[in-house]
Amino acid sequence: MNTILLSLAINLFYGYTCFGLDNSIPSSALIYTKDTRIVSGTEATPGEFPWMAHLTIVRKGRERECGGSLISQNWILTAAHCVDRADSVTVVLGAHNLSAVSEPYRISLKSTEFHIHPKYSSETFPDDIGLIKLPVSVTLSARIRPVILADLGNRDHVNNTVVVSGWGYYSDAIQWTSDVLVKASTIVISNEKCQDSWGSMIVSTMICTSRTRGGVCNGDSGGPMIYLVDGSWIQIGITSFGASPCESVIPNGFTRVQSYLSWITSITGISYATTPWPTTQTNVFSCQNDGNKANPADCTTFYMCSNGTPYLFNCPSGLVFNLQLQNCDYRQNVLQCS
Repeated sequence: MNTILLSLAINLFYGYTCFGLDNSIPSSALIYTKDTRIVSGTEATPGEFPWMAHLTIVRKGRERECGGSLISQNWILTAAHCVDRADSVTVVLGAHNLSAVSEPYRISLKSTEFHIHPKYSSETFPDDIGLIKLPVSVTLSARIRPVILADLGNRDHVNNTVVVSGWGYYSDAIQWTSDVLVKASTIVISNEKCQDSWGSMIVSTMICTSRTRGGVCNGDSGGPMIYLVDGSWIQIGITSFGASPCESVIPNGFTRVQSYLSWITSITGISYATTPWPTTQTNVFSCQNDGNKANPADCTTFYMCSNGTPYLFNCPSGLVFNLQLQNCDYRQNVLQCS
């Protein structure tokens, strides 16, 4: 294991809780980047990520903050360490500026039903994935919409550019969360490279990102890592852990969503988008150009054309393909499928 790790305390990005540095460690042993912006990020455009959820978790009378993602009208995907032993969670959807309580698209729901992966342990890092059942079905709109979960096969995403977002700390020097939703792009690194910093705790069900371009910090836990596939954002990770201070060069760790799609379905009943084989028969579908295309025979599926090859995907349960949005949508918003 890289000796740098010995100088850093592990930090689960759970609200304001920071398993911080041992006071006995000399400050000269710490590593900082020159950029004081925690994720080298920028403010997101309002409505840019309509699946983003802000979570306020109550546990033993104390409040914490996390992120999450809407994956259907009834379910939020987040990190297990966010909801572990929680008494209740207030979920805010459709928000951009948390201090602007009058935002017209915002809704707030309180839930007491949580599910964490059965193998999760607060003493270790694998299986850091949880689900929140909303008390009512939310109405989908341009500002409140599920993210796509998809079976992308054996892709490891190494060297892919991904986007992370959240309302967490944006500087080690400024110990409070951001009012507005912030986004940053970063690069996926191999698990082998991640092990240089974190050692054998890095397993195949995790995904790591470089800190040379951006990262996450306290309050960002549970938020999504998304990857753009021919015009559609697919969630491939859940913010899980990192090093303290946040501006160190140690990689960030995420739960690899691909590894848990079957578990998500077993709890929620949600069907994730799948691409089991390339649909290359020209008599079935012909790609004139790349992008997402409606399937004339079935509203609940769509073709993703990549380099002239069509791949057949299923929309998540209860949704249909909206040609205008180039994405899956609530059925009532797609007249030809209602």
